[in-house]
Amino acid sequence: MLTSTNGQNWKFDQPNSTGLSAIAFGHDTFLGAGPVCPLCVQGELASSANGVDWYVHVSSASTGFFGVTYGRGTFVAVGGYGTILQSDPYPPRLELVPNFCRDCFAFNLLGDAGESYRIEASRDLTNWTAITNLVSATGTNQFIDPAAPNSSRRFYRAVSP
Repeated sequence: MLTSTNGQNWKFDQPNSTGLSAIAFGHDTFLGAGPVCPLCVQGELASSANGVDWYVHVSSASTGFFGVTYGRGTFVAVGGYGTILQSDPYPPRLELVPNFCRDCFAFNLLGDAGESYRIEASRDLTNWTAITNLVSATGTNQFIDPAAPNSSRRFYRAVSP
């Protein structure tokens, strides 16, 4: 595998692994898949948040992997004999935008580009009301709730219908 911290200077780097057959990127994570060793039948996955520091995870699958992809909030690795390993979907996240403006409340919705999301609010974490629906063009969307200052408490969540 070739890695670079600046896109210009590259080095060959093998992430504590004997060989990855494929690498995918999604939800701020790189995932590589391959066999544990060239003659082994067991598969392994390697994950990285930055493409340089890798963490190897040996799979219980009885075959090596030769492909991996990311889409609709989940990774899918494929191997011999029809083996398919799928991760749990990544839920959308909300991230506070501190000191955005006076007398308002703002946060970023972090999700996947092209996905549909609904932002909901609640005063008691039991009854939820939809505030808006959106399709994320970039994966990051800023939301400002003008009704927040009028509420003594308000909770938010993002759901992907």
